[in-house]
Amino acid sequence: MFDTDFHLLAPHELTATGQALYGPGWRAALAQAFGVAEADIVAVESGRVAAPDGWRALLIALAQDMALRSLEAANNLLWRDVGIDEPAPQPLYAPQPPRFA
Repeated sequence: MFDTDFHLLAPHELTATGQALYGPGWRAALAQAFGVAEADIVAVESGRVAAPDGWRALLIALAQDMALRSLEAANNLLWRDVGIDEPAPQPLYAPQPPRFA
């Protein structure tokens, strides 16, 4: 990641981005991705506590990683070279830490 000073993350930005990335269970998923307690996410979301300096950069990295993985999945679906009768392999999926954090 570039050495760039980011603005502090606003509570509404945390909420909107968390929901966009993880859906209804975004608080727990984001807490796990950040390595913090869900209570820390809620405290920032409610505005009781300011977001730590690195959270904006982490969210950017998570969003970029999710976008890349989504594009790779779509590409694989579009360009798959397997016959119709051949069963598709089922890869194991586990959430990965952000590539750019």
